[in-house]
Amino acid sequence: MWLFAQGKEYFLPYGEFPWFADAKVSSVYNVQLLHGHHLHWPDLDVDLDIESLSDPKQFPLKAKNK
Repeated sequence: MWLFAQGKEYFLPYGEFPWFADAKVSSVYNVQLLHGHHLHWPDLDVDLDIESLSDPKQFPLKAKNK
């Protein structure tokens, strides 16, 4: 998935961000930017900090499929 936030593009591969793989497009488009750096997808109950997308090496934890 490609994400454009705060003037930058980010690539979020489904292997590392599995919440988006089977999500409805309307749920992916329903995203909020909170506090200038926090992305929140209320329909998916997903929260990401933009810094984790800018420098993923600083955030080595990855989501696991249930």
